[in-house]
Amino acid sequence: ALHELGEAERRSGRFAAAEADLRRALEIRERTLDAKSYYPAVTLAALGDLYLETRRYGEAARMYERALVRWDASGRPADAERAAMARGLGEARRRRQASPAGG
Repeated sequence: ALHELGEAERRSGRFAAAEADLRRALEIRERTLDAKSYYPAVTLAALGDLYLETRRYGEAARMYERALVRWDASGRPADAERAAMARGLGEARRRRQASPAGG
């Protein structure tokens, strides 16, 4: 529920609230779910999306990298959701390099 709330807040432009809820959802998911669960990867990618949208490119790249590692560790096959994570990582890296401050 926290993950979905965080996503709704991000879509509504309430970025600070979105970040707090997504970070809390990640903490709960990482603590309570086993290593084969892909749900933490989904929340990591949501944080990546948030950081990309708020021009925090370095943080976005780190979240997408963690998401991809977690996804792959889950044993789940590559699908559109994993592809979106990889695209997000590429976009975060591209924007960080193009940013005068390095994002």
